[in-house]
Amino acid sequence: MVFLVLLACGGNGGSPENRDTLPTINEGEVSASKLSDFFNGYHFVFLETNAQSLLGASISKIVVFENYLFVMDRIPPTGEQRVMSFNKQTGSFLGQIGKPGPGPEEYSILMDFTVDRQNKTVLLYSGDDKKMLTYTLDGEFVEVIKTKDRFFLRGMAIQDSVYVVANDVFVHPKYYLLKVNRSDLSIADQQLKIQDEYSGIGKLSSYQGRFLLWLPVDTIYDVTGDDPVPTYAFRLPEKEQTEYDNIKRQPTYDLKIAKDSELFNAGLISARMSFFEGPNHLSYTKITRKEQQKPVHQTFYLFDKRDGRLYDSDHMDYDLFGGYRLPFLLESVYEDEYVSLIDPIRLLDVGKQEFLDKVTLTDEDRLRFSKLDEMANPVVLFLKEKN
Repeated sequence: MVFLVLLACGGNGGSPENRDTLPTINEGEVSASKLSDFFNGYHFVFLETNAQSLLGASISKIVVFENYLFVMDRIPPTGEQRVMSFNKQTGSFLGQIGKPGPGPEEYSILMDFTVDRQNKTVLLYSGDDKKMLTYTLDGEFVEVIKTKDRFFLRGMAIQDSVYVVANDVFVHPKYYLLKVNRSDLSIADQQLKIQDEYSGIGKLSSYQGRFLLWLPVDTIYDVTGDDPVPTYAFRLPEKEQTEYDNIKRQPTYDLKIAKDSELFNAGLISARMSFFEGPNHLSYTKITRKEQQKPVHQTFYLFDKRDGRLYDSDHMDYDLFGGYRLPFLLESVYEDEYVSLIDPIRLLDVGKQEFLDKVTLTDEDRLRFSKLDEMANPVVLFLKEKN
């Protein structure tokens, strides 16, 4: 997993002419804060755990829409991906969306999924057999569209008549970000080009229909229109920026990947992932390895779009939870709620009893947390964002 994240985060995001006038996310200047500065409420949803709904060890994507919570995970030991559906209010398991197989209503290798909020459908992309499958929110098959081209997705989203996808350079070396015709899923004539040389694709994020492409070394682009528009500048800590500059001077792509991995394992650079935009904030997760530290250190950042200040979990008082440093990561944004997954294993590692003593819980939640074990599905945390 670390290798994939580094592959996505390396590279040069370019230097737009108006970069100096953009709002700047500067990791060298982080402000102290309280969790209550950003959120004014929270609640937990326990995902049902049974033989059919048990989630794998790696959850790669969650999407919340209406009363549904969709989770894409990897099934051990094969690592195949699937999409599971749960009730957003109760956590009850609703079923699996689609299934693997050779049939017309089945996928070969699931590579990504998204929710078409306008048409209220779920779309699964099967890369090996080049087709897009559409299902209702309840998992009933609607249609399949065979794709003209094969994509290796890092992210998929919907904007009007086209899909916006981040493409892998090993499949189409000349394309870094693609627009795809929605009617037949062929590569559109209009391509979104950030720059001519290879540039590591970051994350696609959306809030109220606007899509952002994150190139975490330099720039965040709005890619909603026909041409990418630089929207936010990104500045690394000085030491980390120096190491990234050294990576970008490597003569070949393969050497750059090797250098990326070497520096990450030495604790000299970090990887950034799970980038999302809400009404008032940008949020993302940063993973850092320090002196061969295992597991890696994980920090979540909040950039306040109103005052341009950056905050992180390492300098934050978890006052909403009685000071208990709940081990959660922000995973997605739905309307004015931030959605996170709490891994039971991590909660047990940092002390479940201390959590029960410090965090204000309903009687029902307290009972459920007291019975939580490492075999349970993750617990979903919904944080209500302040206006």
